[in-house]
Amino acid sequence: MVFPLDEALGLDALPYKMTVWTMLEISHWAKETGSFDAAQKALERNTPIRVDAETVRSVVNKVGDVVFKNNLLEAERIYGVLQSGKLQFPDDKEDNILYLEVDEAMIHTRLRDDIGCLWKENKLGMAFSNKYFTYWYNTKGEKVHKIGLREYTAYLGDVNIFKKFMFSLAIRNGYGYHKLTILLSDGATWIRNMHDELFPDSQ
Repeated sequence: MVFPLDEALGLDALPYKMTVWTMLEISHWAKETGSFDAAQKALERNTPIRVDAETVRSVVNKVGDVVFKNNLLEAERIYGVLQSGKLQFPDDKEDNILYLEVDEAMIHTRLRDDIGCLWKENKLGMAFSNKYFTYWYNTKGEKVHKIGLREYTAYLGDVNIFKKFMFSLAIRNGYGYHKLTILLSDGATWIRNMHDELFPDSQ
């Protein structure tokens, strides 16, 4: 039976004439190198993939858009459960500590907002548990540690959307199942408000 090659390879429904694996590999090298030009050169050095920097940019934007939309749907779903009052946690909690970190930084962008400003607020969250800490003593005999597993979330924009990403991140990392949760921040008003709404039992 003869039919179009792109259909035979499963490419007919994709936005590019490349496999999902190829799109993910391109996105990986863009993340690792920090620029589209550098990613294109890294792909040439490390893989059989040959694309120009503009294709790298286009693929990364497409993959990023898909990931963002899926993450937003999940964050809104979990936040919706919280708002419904149906979110339940066990009484018998793990004897561990969950750490949540929240901060923001101003990012200079190429796109102006409604009032002509090029600066936007990038909000960043991180979660990790002490159950993934590794401890050892350095040459001075001081006890030091390394965080073995951590996860980040970020949003360029309003706190009303970011807080949903942050709550989803916390839930994925065991919020409600640790005996203690510690929220680390600079004490900004928007973070204190988020603490009161989402993590009222945290220190």
